[in-house]
Amino acid sequence: MSTWIAKPDAITSLMPEAVKKHGLMPELGYDTQALQDISAYIYENNFSKK
Repeated sequence: MSTWIAKPDAITSLMPEAVKKHGLMPELGYDTQALQDISAYIYENNFSKK
């Protein structure tokens, strides 16, 4: 996840329809460590509504 966010690519996107509709997201400019921290947080937490 952090690798893709650092360098978005339409070919490897998991949401090709969203890319077609909205375009490819821009590079965000975060450093690698910040992207890894964000990715870990997302994977380690449950964001489902209760």
